[in-house]
Amino acid sequence: RSSDLYHGKLEGHENWISALDFSPGTRALASGDREGKIRLWSLVPAAAAAPDAGAAGYDDARLRIASRSGPVEVHLRSLLLGHEDAVSSVRFAPDGAALLSSSLDRSVFLWTADADDDTCWSPSARV
Repeated sequence: RSSDLYHGKLEGHENWISALDFSPGTRALASGDREGKIRLWSLVPAAAAAPDAGAAGYDDARLRIASRSGPVEVHLRSLLLGHEDAVSSVRFAPDGAALLSSSLDRSVFLWTADADDDTCWSPSARV
């Protein structure tokens, strides 16, 4: 239902968003764009309830999250740079501690968070 849809804007993307993935538990969102940039976002419920994000749609830099819990605030957590062309996919590992990304530049990156700072991600492998 459209009344269950809440809107948020992913500030910072200057080009089309080409890939999205929710982390396990829907506490974070990864978005990749046509410039080769990946952004990691924290999803914080505007109310006390935890987000129950079940679906997403994207168009340019706008995000729509279907949530039964109410509005979700989206906060930029990290910017990942390394791809030289459009990001074609992003996918969190089942435990949320790593992110796999691919690009039209034919590269695949495995990103991992710093053990002491989950806002600091770096590529641990490139294929």
